Amino acid sequence: MEDASEYAYISNNEYTSDQLWEKILADFKAAYDVLPDSQADVARPCKMTARAYMAKVYLYQQRWQECAAVCDEVINSGKYRMLPHFRDVFLPKNDNCEEIIFSVQASINDGSPNNYNGNPSDRLLPPGGPYPSYGFLRPSQDLVNAYKPIARDFR
Repeated sequence: MEDASEYAYISNNEYTSDQLWEKILADFKAAYDVLPDSQADVARPCKMTARAYMAKVYLYQQRWQECAAVCDEVINSGKYRMLPHFRDVFLPKNDNCEEIIFSVQASINDGSPNNYNGNPSDRLLPPGGPYPSYGFLRPSQDLVNAYKPIARDFR
């Protein structure tokens, strides 16, 4: 386009929802084909990063079998593991830990203390993270209690 103002007039219904999801899936498949098995630098995507995002596409499309198969592949790859406690994901010391499949790096090696890396959002929103006065989007105890299992119903 010659004039950036013309972008406001581009149709956003050229493709159906299903066609858009297939295009997204094709991009992740193409990425999987060319990405290496691992990267030396943190936050660089690899084959399993593309696979994990393919699983997300399958999930959104309710393609359960394909989603499960791709999730199994990512889990069994051995590249990632869950931390013992969910809250630990948000601690600065766990930036780019084994649980992180893909993470945008706002800044690196800039002299910031405590692995700050220039993006405060993971410090402001953690459930019980390193700054207890923050986390203003944490659920209330009433909301948590509303989802507690009754008797032996552990759905």
